Amino acid sequence: MTHSRTNSIPVAIAQRTAEHLGVRFVGQRLDEATLAANFEATAVNCEHHNPDLNSVAKFVLSKLVADSGVKVVLSGTQGVLFMYNLERR
Repeated sequence: MTHSRTNSIPVAIAQRTAEHLGVRFVGQRLDEATLAANFEATAVNCEHHNPDLNSVAKFVLSKLVADSGVKVVLSGTQGVLFMYNLERR
């Protein structure tokens, strides 16, 4: 997942780190449309009340991981999440 800003420094760092490790970078744009599209499914599947949209972001991440077949997730701060498979490129 990435910020809705396309060329943010954290995204560049995540991409550079994945390249350095020789692994695949998988990104997901996290904007208002993505949050809105996944809000209902998050609320239905959540076990408790959440005061913010962080749970929706985690739900989107879980879907991305499942759909991508990713085995390992490296996550950073500021909403930047990057993932890689155990297989090298």
